[in-house]
Amino acid sequence: MHRAVGADSIPAAAETRVVAAAPLRRAPGAFGLTPSSLSARYLLVSLLAAIVPLAATVVLYDRYASELVTRLAGQRVESGLTATGSKLADYLRTKSYQLEALTDLPQLARIAGGDVNALDARAQAMLRLEADSQDVYGVFFLDRADRVLAALPGQSSSEAIAGDEAGPALAGLPRVEAYGAELIGPMLPADGRPAWLLIRRSIANAELSVALQVRLASLTELLSGAALDLYRPVLRTP
Repeated sequence: MHRAVGADSIPAAAETRVVAAAPLRRAPGAFGLTPSSLSARYLLVSLLAAIVPLAATVVLYDRYASELVTRLAGQRVESGLTATGSKLADYLRTKSYQLEALTDLPQLARIAGGDVNALDARAQAMLRLEADSQDVYGVFFLDRADRVLAALPGQSSSEAIAGDEAGPALAGLPRVEAYGAELIGPMLPADGRPAWLLIRRSIANAELSVALQVRLASLTELLSGAALDLYRPVLRTP
């Protein structure tokens, strides 16, 4: 005997249901931070760790380079000044030695009469040698009052001082003792005459002195080798 089976008799377990799957959510990490935010912060920290030391290195290197340039420039200036001072000293010392060789001639004591030709041939040759130097205008013999007793002009003589004009001309010029000689001047250019400097030494056992009238340009030319891009040398008088 058959029994009709109705829909009501199907067990609930046999029913098929379709349920929409919910999206998966990542579990938050420590302190509520997600993995994506951790990666961003790690990247930021890494960049800071790389940039900060690099920036500090750049700043320190720039400061070191600036101090190095300043130090090198100072050394260049110092070495240039030392070299220029040595050249000037050597030049003046050489002229003083040349005058010393002249003052050792006993015949020069007889020049008080004003006649250079009264000297013997050896003395005249030595005087002519000094007077004809390219940086010397002439050789002068002066008394205690700075009057010119005798003169031997050189090939490039400027006739800057002569006779009674010498005393007043030299009176207002600065003087300084250096390298065993007296430096008088400089006399600045005037009336078309070039600038000059007197370097003189006293003649032993005589009331007179012998002097070289030197081109002032001979001294200033020695300054031409200085570092003009860093400083401008100035020749100062006492």
